[in-house]
Amino acid sequence: MLSVARSQADQRHELLRAIDRSGGRAAVLRPGRPAINPWLQTALAWELDVPLSGVQATWSSSRRHPHWAPPALVFRAPARLAGPRPALPRGVRTQAVTRSGRWRVLRAAA
Repeated sequence: MLSVARSQADQRHELLRAIDRSGGRAAVLRPGRPAINPWLQTALAWELDVPLSGVQATWSSSRRHPHWAPPALVFRAPARLAGPRPALPRGVRTQAVTRSGRWRVLRAAA
C-alpha cells in the first residue's frame, strides 16, 4: 500500500514539472481547456487555479469518442495511477510539447 502512495506522490510531482516545462499556467491554458487522464482532473485544476470545469477529464475516452475537444494541451500518463489515457481522435494533429517522468504533454490542434 505504501508503494502505491509513493508512486501516486511521484506522479503528482511529475505532473507539476510537466506544467512548469510546458511554460506554466498561462501557457497551459492559452490553447484551451487542458485534457488529462480522468483521475488527475482535480489535481490539474488545483495546480492551475481554475474551476474543475476548466480542465477536461477524459472519462471513457476512445479514438472515436475522445470525450475532450481540441484545441488543448493534453496531459497523458499510464493508466495505472491516473486513469485511462486521453485518446487521440482521428484527424487531430498533435505536437509533442514536453515530458516529465510518466507524463507526456501534447499540443492538439483543432
